[in-house]
Amino acid sequence: MNRVLAIGTVLAAAVVGGCASQKTVAHGEKDMSGLAGLKALEGTWMMRDDKGQEQVGLVTKVIAGGSVVHETMFPGSPHEMVNTYHLDNGQIVVTHYCAAGNQPRMACKGGTNGVYVFTLRDITNRGTRAETYMGALTVTIKGKNHLIQDWASFSNGTRTEGPRFELTRKGS
Repeated sequence: MNRVLAIGTVLAAAVVGGCASQKTVAHGEKDMSGLAGLKALEGTWMMRDDKGQEQVGLVTKVIAGGSVVHETMFPGSPHEMVNTYHLDNGQIVVTHYCAAGNQPRMACKGGTNGVYVFTLRDITNRGTRAETYMGALTVTIKGKNHLIQDWASFSNGTRTEGPRFELTRKGS
């Protein structure tokens, strides 16, 4: 039993050590990848629901040593979802963990003038071609405290625009 615990401890240390040895970009460092604009969105973002009531739309955090932007949509609600943005070979990739149970991944070459256009790369856990999934996202950063997300869904190859979320940084 002690031998098993010792081996487990060595393996855990190797994994943690391997992760810690990777190059990271701290929050304040210059990031030429285009991910810096998304990192600047860290904070709580408010929006209005369909009845005009203000609610938390997004909570955004920079995690994993500065290599991932983690965004929780509609935190605490029955439709809470998560988006993670990270780099993959020079492209920004977003994975959308959808309330529908699928996980589309979309890629963008980088933001231009605060506009990030993501198109579908692939999708996991999709049942049939008819199953609806989010397959396109445009993130528009309109200044330090204003953000727009335009989503598009697909079903049987047909694109449907929406929803659109207009968000304002809390406390602005």
